[in-house]
Amino acid sequence: MFKKIIPRSETSKNILTLITGTTIAQAIPLALSPILTRLYSPEEFGTFALYLSIVAIFGVISTGRYELAIMLPKKNEDAKNILILSISIALVISLLLLLLVFLFNAQIVSLFNNKAISKWLYFIPVSVLLTGVYNTLKSWFNREKKYKIIASNGIIRTSTVGVSNLGFGYGGFNSSGLIIGNVLGLLISVITFTKKIFMSNRYFLHKISRVKINKMARRYIDFPKINLLHSFLDMGRESGIIFILSYFLSTELVGIYFFSANIIKMPLTVISSSISQIFFKKISENYNKKIPIDNTIKSIILKLALTLPIFVLIYIFSPLIFSSIFGLNWLKGGYIIQALIPWLGMSFISASISTVPMVLEKQKEFFKIGFFYNLIIVVFLFLFLYIKIELITSLTILSYILFLYLMFTIIWIYKLAKKDNSHGI
Repeated sequence: MFKKIIPRSETSKNILTLITGTTIAQAIPLALSPILTRLYSPEEFGTFALYLSIVAIFGVISTGRYELAIMLPKKNEDAKNILILSISIALVISLLLLLLVFLFNAQIVSLFNNKAISKWLYFIPVSVLLTGVYNTLKSWFNREKKYKIIASNGIIRTSTVGVSNLGFGYGGFNSSGLIIGNVLGLLISVITFTKKIFMSNRYFLHKISRVKINKMARRYIDFPKINLLHSFLDMGRESGIIFILSYFLSTELVGIYFFSANIIKMPLTVISSSISQIFFKKISENYNKKIPIDNTIKSIILKLALTLPIFVLIYIFSPLIFSSIFGLNWLKGGYIIQALIPWLGMSFISASISTVPMVLEKQKEFFKIGFFYNLIIVVFLFLFLYIKIELITSLTILSYILFLYLMFTIIWIYKLAKKDNSHGI
């Protein structure tokens, strides 16, 4: 399918490499999910969802978003110093989180009204650190165009998580099996990335200095100042949904929403992220060479739009698929997916080109768009549930609102690139 969507070129080959690897990687948890839904209850998935939601919020700020800046310098020396800067920030943030967990464990448990999360709060700083390091190393390999390494690492990560989840599930570890499996997957991925770096260059840390790190921190200060808040709001949106559902609904419904949303979002996010990473590289290079990028953006938008009929098929068959594959306890997940389809279809396209405003240095404008996008989700979902509108109905109304908002966002990004054509003249 994607051979038709993306023209055959170096960019096409790179995208297909990532998509092939990530497809295999995501096929593993998808294949195991019918077993996992019988080993773990919706309530246990609900506790796992709360854990991941907390990690997601802090994971996105753990590097100050400096890992995105690794792509931009012309010199590898500068990029290496940014890499060390990013990991150093992640370490500091994680240590601060560990201190907070020790001091306020009881208060945090009370805030989320979930006693089962208490002992696992101590794992959150570990997950946050590993997330920051993983994202940083992944950006380095993206800069180096080592897409096979990125793809194979994704397979290693999901395989580790899957095997761990199964083993702990059969061992009766309840929600702890899901949490430990997630941590192990991150740890193995980070170790694998690190070994690859030093196997190819044992002097990788040469020319790293505090002076250069500080220089890069100042040079790319917009990433923590602007992109950090933008990314925090994006993660706050996803985590905020879980927090709002936890406040109004049962842990069982939270677990069903989390599982069903992840089942559909997981492959979509991986594919759009793969496309986004490589187009970020391509568009950055063209922009630096003063080559207009609007035609490239228009082309990918139109070709990704060809995938929309797939979303129609998912809409039609999702309830049948859920009840047949995951069991009747998870039937409601199929209806949740139906409600989310309009939003997810348009989000798939917009996410693939979301790096364009960074290249054009329009982070402030894009931040405003993202701010209202996230505000709409949190406010409307809270409002709908507060006035006791049923969950599926609430999600359906919200999904169509977001469909329209993202459509206008895509148009804005294209017009922004077209307006910047003067850069290429």
